[in-house]
Amino acid sequence: MIQDGRVRVDGRPADDPLAPVVELTEGKNREIRRMLGVAGHEVTRLKRVSFEGLELGGLEPGQWRVVAPEEIRAAFPRGSR
Repeated sequence: MIQDGRVRVDGRPADDPLAPVVELTEGKNREIRRMLGVAGHEVTRLKRVSFEGLELGGLEPGQWRVVAPEEIRAAFPRGSR
């Protein structure tokens, strides 16, 4: 595991041993692509698995689910009333 503030590189997924798992706690525009490009690696695919505590879970591309009001309040507490 490599960790430096906003970015953590942690292992590789079982289904694609050549792909690193990269976790951003605060992302900037195309940050992963730029960061890996500087190291000489081309990024051909990115997959966001969570955002503000909302998890993708087992959803496949094109699938969706209803987000419960309490999940929205937990993810975005300033916007709740």
